[in-house]
Amino acid sequence: RNIEMKGKRILVTGGAGFIGSHLCEKLLEEGNDVVCMDNLFTGQKDNIRHLMDSPFFEFVRHDVLQDVYIAAYRVITKKPRTQ
Repeated sequence: RNIEMKGKRILVTGGAGFIGSHLCEKLLEEGNDVVCMDNLFTGQKDNIRHLMDSPFFEFVRHDVLQDVYIAAYRVITKKPRTQ
């Protein structure tokens, strides 16, 4: 199923990681507003630093295991690691 995601507000969890940061970049290039959420345990702010000046990019430092409310059209997440 092909989902049209241009011009949407999209939340990417783990967005400061290697894969997540590239996903954020691609979604921005496609014309979306991107909310990048990461607790920075394994992700790095350096991976998204070049996106920070975009008015269509927002970084939220938060652990997805804790409750949060963010309005978004689509949520893209990775499964948290279990100990």
